[in-house]
Amino acid sequence: MVRCCKIYFLFFALVLIGCSPGKDIIRIERIPNMTELNHGRSFGSPEYSPVMTYPEVMIEQNLEGWVLLLADIDGSGSVINVRLVKYYPLEDYVDHAVSYLYATRYSVKGNVQDGLLVKDYYFLILFLFEE
Repeated sequence: MVRCCKIYFLFFALVLIGCSPGKDIIRIERIPNMTELNHGRSFGSPEYSPVMTYPEVMIEQNLEGWVLLLADIDGSGSVINVRLVKYYPLEDYVDHAVSYLYATRYSVKGNVQDGLLVKDYYFLILFLFEE
């Protein structure tokens, strides 16, 4: 288990930073354009975000990755209807990312329509190593 994980909220992405075991890190080359996917929509950082650990198998392989999810936020700030869009490079990140997003809570600032604060919003969860 990686003990020095940090989570950052950068633009439209949630970034998990893990500590590398010291080998050569296999870096991410490209990530999806979140501004384009969300058509410029943004509603800020979460009010609550849970603790998440870097997937152990990815630490052993020194491999960075990302998971792109599509979800809604209901009128209470809960993330609902999480759907997998894409992941890179391996599926090992997906369960961690989905669990994390379901446990995240947002403050309700805005117009709630049909019980939803935001519908069909893309979330990018990055798994990166600290240098």
